[in-house]
Amino acid sequence: MDSGSGLESGARDYVGNIYTPMLRGNLAHTSTVIVSRERIEKVKQFDESLAISGEDHDFHFRTCKWGDVCFVDLSLTLYQVEIGDRLTLRKKETALNFLKTVQGAIAREKGNGTFPPAMIHEVLAEAHSWIAEELLKEKDYAGVRKHALLGLQYEIWQPTLICVLGVASVPRVISEPLLRSYRSCKCLISGSKRN
Repeated sequence: MDSGSGLESGARDYVGNIYTPMLRGNLAHTSTVIVSRERIEKVKQFDESLAISGEDHDFHFRTCKWGDVCFVDLSLTLYQVEIGDRLTLRKKETALNFLKTVQGAIAREKGNGTFPPAMIHEVLAEAHSWIAEELLKEKDYAGVRKHALLGLQYEIWQPTLICVLGVASVPRVISEPLLRSYRSCKCLISGSKRN
């Protein structure tokens, strides 16, 4: 039965402020967003320094700052991942831009209580951990060590990140077999989660 909202049967809409939760990640997908001209004028434009991936998170994060948004729980688009020309393959750039976006938001809101300290620590730990894992794929061990140590400063109990740091901290003759074992275990774990 139609609720009179103009939505198809079974669809629900939610209205509220999602600015604080947007610190954890992008809750808005550009292909499904409608933004008023008034809000666009406040936000201005996409941050082009976040090119390749992540500019939409920053943009929608800033649009959410200006008030409530409406979420319609309805599939509106199909999205394919892991295709050669897709942004989903640019995971390192996405991770780096995620960190840049959340650091910018934290700096803009510093001292006003918008983001609870525990949330800030959790998000920064996650961002640095994500970057460290992506750099490990490229065998950028210095970058891995840098971001792993930064991530551990925010949240010490991160067993996966501790393993990643260990792999990046030993000589290559040891790290290469460790890395192969780490990837095999990760495949086994992710495979068992799907079953």
